[in-house]
Amino acid sequence: METPDSSETPIHFANYVVGILDVLNQGNQLRRLDTLPDTPEEEEQFLKDVKSTFGTIKAFREAFRGAFLSRIPQHKTNPRYLALPEAKKSEYDKAMTVSLGAQCFSDTMVLYAPIPNETGFPTVLGVHAMLTAAASVALCFYGRGVFFRGGIDVGIAAEWQPNEIYGPVLRSAYHLEHEVAGWPRVVVGTNATNFIYSCLNETETSVSADLNRLLAKECRDCLCTCPDGAVMVDFLGRSMHALCQKVGDGRETELVMTGMDHVGREHARFAQAGDEKLTRRYASLERYYLQRIGLWSSGTR
Repeated sequence: METPDSSETPIHFANYVVGILDVLNQGNQLRRLDTLPDTPEEEEQFLKDVKSTFGTIKAFREAFRGAFLSRIPQHKTNPRYLALPEAKKSEYDKAMTVSLGAQCFSDTMVLYAPIPNETGFPTVLGVHAMLTAAASVALCFYGRGVFFRGGIDVGIAAEWQPNEIYGPVLRSAYHLEHEVAGWPRVVVGTNATNFIYSCLNETETSVSADLNRLLAKECRDCLCTCPDGAVMVDFLGRSMHALCQKVGDGRETELVMTGMDHVGREHARFAQAGDEKLTRRYASLERYYLQRIGLWSSGTR
């Protein structure tokens, strides 16, 4: 839907999947950079602190963007695709289109993708890419001691400026990240989960609908419901474990184990400091690790 004609370029409204991600503890890092260095020793420490915070944010942005784009299936080399009639190949190509937009402010990242594909079909592909990217980045970065929280939802928005999105879905995603997530996790909104299940239960028979059902099933399998009722990206669950077993290089299990160590240290650090809020938050993340660690510590590749 577009705004009425005017002297300005019409604004096109559509449904989008939006993720808001916030890298934690960067405020403490930035406070170390309040004063420019005067001596060589201070400059050396200043550059270390710059690398610590700016390097972390840069790596996080690049990792999430790369993980999102890598989740877009490279279907043209798939034998099943090659066996399709040319008309079906054209339909499949259009079904596989999704674009990623990103806005960044300090340690916060907003990522978004339109739900309709080139033909206007409401594809779950962008949601799938967002969820699986969040899972893989959480596994890797938590394993390095870099924690973040986020919110993902589906709703109405418009790209009213280049690389700038605005609409009520932003409010929903922000609420999930800022008010619901609490501890380091990525929570998923009701509109997003409803959309996943609507795609999963679609009865239409077409290339696009078949693809949607397959991707919707994978979306469903990478989510879990927490004790507080929130739905989160299950980055240490069976779906992620199976994917790592299939395409991983063996380092994922080590990252899970080191992530467990980092979480335990953060929990103990905040407890010792008497910070009850952060102690509770990292206790929740530690419980999640303890519930999933057996899956990663047992079995063979």
